[in-house]
Amino acid sequence: PEDAARARNAAVRRAMRTHFLPAFYARLGGTNAPSRSAAAAAVADAASGGAATGARVSTHQLLIALPLLHVICALPANERELELPALLIRLCAHLRSRDTDVRVAARAALCDVAAELGARRLSTVVRVMRRTLVRGFEAQVFGYTLHALVVRVAPLAAPGELDADVGYLAALAVTDAFGDAEEKRGVAAIASKTREAGAGGKSFATLGALAAAISFTPAALNALLAPLLRLSAGEGVGAAAGGAAGEGLADRLDGGAPNAALEKRLGEALQHVCAGIRANRTVSAPALCRLVRGLLQNALPADAPATTAKGCLLYTSPSPRDGLL
Repeated sequence: PEDAARARNAAVRRAMRTHFLPAFYARLGGTNAPSRSAAAAAVADAASGGAATGARVSTHQLLIALPLLHVICALPANERELELPALLIRLCAHLRSRDTDVRVAARAALCDVAAELGARRLSTVVRVMRRTLVRGFEAQVFGYTLHALVVRVAPLAAPGELDADVGYLAALAVTDAFGDAEEKRGVAAIASKTREAGAGGKSFATLGALAAAISFTPAALNALLAPLLRLSAGEGVGAAAGGAAGEGLADRLDGGAPNAALEKRLGEALQHVCAGIRANRTVSAPALCRLVRGLLQNALPADAPATTAKGCLLYTSPSPRDGLL
């Protein structure tokens, strides 16, 4: 009986891989190619622009993404980790479509999938999207969709679930807010072509949502604020943003320091972070006071007396790159 049960289970999994999943991937606008792995087929389809053209998919077809995720999550762990990127890549490829309705439907489906996967897998979704949206107007779509994902998943996160990935997500948001993507939003000809560019940047709100969701600890706060501190010191965002750090910033620095326009936008970004901190459920009065103390100490002139307290969470160095906590 045990051997028969194992044989039946193996047959079901084989049918799932060779018939069921390829058929549903085809409904998502991908390719039904049993001779290749699902992930490889999805990568090839996204790279060729097949799903991205929007010609092979209608918006109602994308509704199948969430039920398909439930099927994938029921697979054994090794098969699940193979099939999940295939699903994510197909959804992200539809964000490249020139059809606004297709992009809206793909974004909604991707947010549903991310919420189902949970906060600990949010960076997995974002990394796939980062690799897929790389050209032209896709930069606008990336920042807009990053905001949609964070504001959907962050409220569902338990305290601390986003802490490990907050540095990566914050660096992406800051790169979107201060780099080439933000400059192009100011061009009317570009802003009029896509909903994402016309709506303006969403990355400041992304930072605020992250500030509200992380645990109020030194490590998490330093990771969140590090990209902004590097900009305030006249540096790039850092390699955490996937190699795009510092794009479009050269004309905003005066002798290595932020100019007035950049300082104003840095202030706006910090206001969103403050709003997120006010909504953070893990904030305590002592920890907040230590954060304020660290901010003040970092703002003091270099010749001002610096006092430290034993066990203080903040202010270990006057260098912004070393963080506040």
